[in-house]
Amino acid sequence: MLTKFNKNLSSDIKEVVLKENLEYTKMAEFYDLFYKNKNYEKESHFIEEVIKKPNCSILDAGCGTGNHLLALHKKGYDVFGFDINKEMLKVAETKLPKRFEKGDLLTYKTSQKFDLVISFFAVFNHLKSFREFFKAVRNLKQYLSEGGKIIIDLHNPQKSGEKTEKQGAYQRKMKWRVCKLCSKEFSSISYKIVDKQFETKHTFAIFKLKRLKKLLAKNGYTNCDFYENYDTNTKATSKSKNIQVVINF
Repeated sequence: MLTKFNKNLSSDIKEVVLKENLEYTKMAEFYDLFYKNKNYEKESHFIEEVIKKPNCSILDAGCGTGNHLLALHKKGYDVFGFDINKEMLKVAETKLPKRFEKGDLLTYKTSQKFDLVISFFAVFNHLKSFREFFKAVRNLKQYLSEGGKIIIDLHNPQKSGEKTEKQGAYQRKMKWRVCKLCSKEFSSISYKIVDKQFETKHTFAIFKLKRLKKLLAKNGYTNCDFYENYDTNTKATSKSKNIQVVINF
């Protein structure tokens, strides 16, 4: 059954249009506040170490509010991004005008070529399956210059849990349940923004490292590197909470 599935990955897949997530639409203006402690500098340094090419062109697939691209732009890179959510893009435009457009991993089109494509902060985990994973990779590969690379940042949760974060009058409570049998994480997030409150639920696909390596090789992506925690000196394992997959072309 696995062999049959692998063969199907190389064939054309019926187009799937991803939908905007309600959470990101409502939270766009507050997004950066909740992630103000995220280490974008460390992550942009990791990107520099992988690409090893100053002042090159970078496409961010699922750019959100544009913080990765802002950090890379300050380092001299020519950056461009797309995201499925128009409200997130409005925020990104205030940081780097005229460098963003609407699109999703599976159907995005552009006439430009880039030295590097990045997709960080678990954007690929929003896909439903390995089938969609490889469709997205094939789509993004079209926009790489010769010798280019794709870096995919994957969320790899190890256990269920919950936590609450507060930023002044804003609060976010997250609960998540990891199902190892179906390789998915089911999460619910409730927000309190001053006097307003809302809740969202979504499902993340978990792309287990061992199977991902096998399927990458079977689909012709044989030159890949796997890192943990944005560190080129640390190789990812099945226990890594986040994994950076570098596909070299």
